[in-house]
Amino acid sequence: MKSIQNSNGLILIPKASSEKKKVKEGDELECLLTDNLLTIKNSHELSRIKAEIKKENHAGDDCCNLKHMSSKQNLQHVPNKKFNIGYIIVSDRASKGEYKDESGPALEDFFANLYDHNSYDLKERIVIPDEKDQIEKMLIDLVDNKKLDLIFTSGGTGLTKRDVTPEVTLNILDKEATGISNYIMTESLKITKMACLSRAVAGIRKNTLIINLPGSPKAVKENLNILHPILKHSLNQICQEKDFH
Repeated sequence: MKSIQNSNGLILIPKASSEKKKVKEGDELECLLTDNLLTIKNSHELSRIKAEIKKENHAGDDCCNLKHMSSKQNLQHVPNKKFNIGYIIVSDRASKGEYKDESGPALEDFFANLYDHNSYDLKERIVIPDEKDQIEKMLIDLVDNKKLDLIFTSGGTGLTKRDVTPEVTLNILDKEATGISNYIMTESLKITKMACLSRAVAGIRKNTLIINLPGSPKAVKENLNILHPILKHSLNQICQEKDFH
């Protein structure tokens, strides 16, 4: 089915019965993972792949600390890499304590609940006002000194005078990743027409990917759902490592 080709998994919902008419919050359900990690046509292909894994790595069948990519010609093993990430919440009111920031916790919750959550380590959580100098200082520090692999900003991407996050981000980037920002915009417009009001950008400084997100928790989650399927591959390209997931 085309609708599940890019999904990470299928939730298996039990057939309704007299005892259970619907799924309720807190119910435990089975999940069938559908991530296209490896395509195996038949048992002979599986046996060949297992044999090559053992031969090249002297490892067991599970080979739990490696990722595998098979092709007609070869099979490569790539060590798992944990990406260090951080976020900057850009908000005058949240930085003053006038209201509790919810975008940061939404981002943290998203990564904590990923099936591949062990691939990401949240290192930095920052809340600052919509001030160009402060935003620039924090972005540069997280890249140049903290050497994070991935930085999200949330807020300051709209049309008001105080919305300056995209301009600051562009100013410190080595190169822009317009495909990522265009992809976010395209998919977000399928959710709401208001997405067109965002001026968010994405790009690379040194070996760090920086992505602007909107300020609302709902939009943060929507954008992260859009981005997740391409994040690892993007980060591995920047780090000059191969990732075939």
